[in-house]
Amino acid sequence: MVSCAASVVPVTKDLRNGGFTQEKGTTESKAQPPGESADQVQEKKDPAETTASVDPNIMNLDEAKKKCASCHQPGGSGSSVWNTANGTEEDWKNIAVEARAAVDANTMPPPSGLTEPDKGRMIAYLQKLIGEAPAATPTPTPTPVSYTFDTAKALCVDCHGENQESLRLTETEDWRGEKRKEKLIKVIKNGSMPKDKELSERDALIEFVKSF
Repeated sequence: MVSCAASVVPVTKDLRNGGFTQEKGTTESKAQPPGESADQVQEKKDPAETTASVDPNIMNLDEAKKKCASCHQPGGSGSSVWNTANGTEEDWKNIAVEARAAVDANTMPPPSGLTEPDKGRMIAYLQKLIGEAPAATPTPTPTPVSYTFDTAKALCVDCHGENQESLRLTETEDWRGEKRKEKLIKVIKNGSMPKDKELSERDALIEFVKSF
């Protein structure tokens, strides 16, 4: 009879992994503990699942619910109008236009339910749901430059007054005639007269000369 000695595989306790690892040179693989180690775990949060306000000037969903859900839930006094205030943001989007108008008009929530700062924050939240941009300051439309005979004459009369026979511009007749208009337009275009005027003003003055 042949006797065989049992083969003993030496192992050591691996305190780092919480398991056992075979000594170098053996064929067993290292045991892996279930789950991740502490230094591998990262906190994962879905931004859609949190309702915390990023902007302190805008309410979040939880805050808005507290202001409205007591009446606008099944069985509440305002349930016939809306009964899903305790629901999701989608439920709020469905009523956001009407709700914003009611909050703005101080009809909802009751006046005692919102302070002025909270009213502004709720309107901002509803605006966000609607997709409205904050009210922009309108850009003023520049007043177009135009000339009358008196304003055009005022530009020229210091140099082309009563004593300037060659190019007097004190009367309407002095501005008429094709040759006279052609000469006026030429000096206005090249900037020699009148001096120190912006291009837009020159263009407007040329249009006035052409009107004669």
